[in-house]
Amino acid sequence: MSRLSCARLVPALIAALLMLGGALPPTLADTPNATQTPAPPTGLATAPDTAAAQSPAPAPPPAATPAPAPAAAATPPPAATPAPAAAPEAPAMGSTTMAAAPPPGKALIAFLRPSIWGGPVASSLFEIVDNKAVMVGILHQKQRLNVVVTPGTHLYMLMGESAEFMSAEVLADKTYYVAIHPHMGVWKARFTLKPVHQDMLDTKEFENWKYACALIDHTARDDEWASLNASQIEDKRAKYYPDFQKMSDAERPALRAADGR
Repeated sequence: MSRLSCARLVPALIAALLMLGGALPPTLADTPNATQTPAPPTGLATAPDTAAAQSPAPAPPPAATPAPAPAAAATPPPAATPAPAAAPEAPAMGSTTMAAAPPPGKALIAFLRPSIWGGPVASSLFEIVDNKAVMVGILHQKQRLNVVVTPGTHLYMLMGESAEFMSAEVLADKTYYVAIHPHMGVWKARFTLKPVHQDMLDTKEFENWKYACALIDHTARDDEWASLNASQIEDKRAKYYPDFQKMSDAERPALRAADGR
């Protein structure tokens, strides 16, 4: 068949097919290429594009720190409280101690009450300072009270039913001893102060006195009792001290400086 005949035949065939309602066959351009990459399945995520793969956007700048509040005005210091008026100086007197020897520059006077006579009746010991009775301590049977004093002269009063007195002259760094002896009174026991002199310090009797007595100390209850009975204490000091003054030097109970050891 010649080329002219084929050229005429093709249009006629196409027209016939159109008339029959057939569709045109797909051209080679419309046929899928076997090497074409298929579209990804629906629902699968596609690879991120270049813009999405870039580094994340920078974080927003932090909020500005609020300015600090203005400092509060400084509180002025409180007005100085005036110092209280100084209390009147207490009269110089001895203090009790549980030590067996005086501190340097001081003397120690040990008051012993070794006898069981007098029972529970208290013997109240005072030092007379400027004509006033100052509480030193209260002793009962078989008790000992150590009193630290300054070197020099002291005056003591022992009170029971009556009041008895004793002077003492003591030296620094020495220890002295005084025995308290009860005796019969009208209504209750009376007591006397007996200085232990040098010639008695090495006797068996004195050694027994020392070991018979338990060491005690001055307590707040002693001061409380003295405060509650201040008028009675002063009455006895005023009543009995003149009798002591009337005694001769030989009669007055006195602790001598040489009696210390």
